[in-house]
Amino acid sequence: MTLPVAEVRSLPRHIFRSTEAELYRYPSYVREYRLTKRYIEDVTTCSDSPGSGSEPVGGGPLRIPDLQKAIEKVQDSRRLRDLEGCIFPIEEAMGLLKETMPDHWQLVEMKYFRGRSWLEIQATLHLSERRCYDIRREAIEHVAPLLWGAYGRNT
Repeated sequence: MTLPVAEVRSLPRHIFRSTEAELYRYPSYVREYRLTKRYIEDVTTCSDSPGSGSEPVGGGPLRIPDLQKAIEKVQDSRRLRDLEGCIFPIEEAMGLLKETMPDHWQLVEMKYFRGRSWLEIQATLHLSERRCYDIRREAIEHVAPLLWGAYGRNT
């Protein structure tokens, strides 16, 4: 789903800033998602509690993982669902941006996901300062409706 530029011109400032903030938070969301998922799996599969259904392996502290229990815990985790709700729309938006506007995608990737400075981005992409900010605005105007739905459109 791509939106014509004319349809989403001049986003309200709060929508622009909220979209930009979500893009900045994306790497943290992904990191927390992976750590939370790994933690739930580790706690579930390495439980030493009696009656956990796992058996000692070779007399050591390691246990045979109860994979069904781990899968249920991961699926029931509210925090993981919340993180997925933050991660997946951004990934979808970035996938569409990469397909339709690769130069915009590259700028967003460098600025928001890798934390590069505007000077580094200008030098790497061979862009003027003004063009960097224009591409940034255009990219956010295309991403916002995918993150916020009708709130991200100019009404």
